[in-house]
Amino acid sequence: MSWLKTITYNQSGFRIIETEKRQKLLYLSKIGEIPFRKHRKLKGVIKQITIKHHLSGKWFACITVEYKKLKDTKIHNQRMVGHFDNPKYLDKSLKRLGREQRS
Repeated sequence: MSWLKTITYNQSGFRIIETEKRQKLLYLSKIGEIPFRKHRKLKGVIKQITIKHHLSGKWFACITVEYKKLKDTKIHNQRMVGHFDNPKYLDKSLKRLGREQRS
């Protein structure tokens, strides 16, 4: 497999097996079980796993998950779209601009 740079599994052909507290195995079809380190908790359903080979010789797994938000945000005014306060940069600089033009 040294000639491969990336391998992508879309929605099937993979499985994460948790054996002990710290050790986890990533099962990939046609490759087998590979030990790996998971550095954050996976929330949601795994949709895709991409295995990448870096120049250092190490292999890395990029896991794509799909999850739904737990909280719904309340919309105060449904007619308002993209509202934000205008910082009015021109008004702030007009006073200085007037002084500079007079001098």
